[in-house]
Amino acid sequence: MGTLLTVLAVCAAVSILAKILVRIAWAYYSNQFPSNKANTGSMAATEILGNSPACARNVVLQHGDSNCFDLKDDTIALTPEVYNGRSVLAICVAAHEAGHALQFSRRHIPLVNLKLFSNATSFMVMVSAIAVILYFYIRTDIWMLIAVLCVAIDLATRLVLLPIEFYASRIALFELSKIGCYNETELRKMKRMLRACAFTYVAAVLDVLLLIFLLVLAMLCSGKKNAPRKNNLAREKRPHDSRKRERAV
Repeated sequence: MGTLLTVLAVCAAVSILAKILVRIAWAYYSNQFPSNKANTGSMAATEILGNSPACARNVVLQHGDSNCFDLKDDTIALTPEVYNGRSVLAICVAAHEAGHALQFSRRHIPLVNLKLFSNATSFMVMVSAIAVILYFYIRTDIWMLIAVLCVAIDLATRLVLLPIEFYASRIALFELSKIGCYNETELRKMKRMLRACAFTYVAAVLDVLLLIFLLVLAMLCSGKKNAPRKNNLAREKRPHDSRKRERAV
């Protein structure tokens, strides 16, 4: 139990630290502007796509809260802050999604398969939440095991997606350097920002890992609570059995 609590504390500390570093990077680079201020995030992404044949069709504006490369429509969807933004942050986020588009155009098999499979993992997280609720009502260990299994599958998927995210950032940096309108200092800033983009997925992996440890801890604690009850029941039955034997004699 002590080892589990130690690992739990370390995962929580690293997860919090990773999120703080990512937020600092996003706040800092949202106020950093390259010398070529004419480029927006959408222009940078379009320029990267234009340099590579058989790539995503277009870059579109969406009014959601996340930037993504849509495999179904073969388009890059950007939020207004990134689509119209001229900061290092906006350009790097758009370039990162363009990196995913380049991966897809090159038939990067892990990306294609895992992006499709990641939709199933979101369903598994829902199943795990339902299983935890059922466990607290029914008190059957099978529900907690189902929850742990579903979250473990989600963790495995995120772990395999990590190198894909880092590779997309590498592609983005290479393509930004090919454009030729950014100097060495600006490219170094973009490298740090793209690394921060990839580390958002590291923080997500740590969160899922933390959830698994919490579920295991809950199972261990509930097992300890149930153990004394079983012992008490056994002790209550013993005198009853001895009385039966005395009567038989």
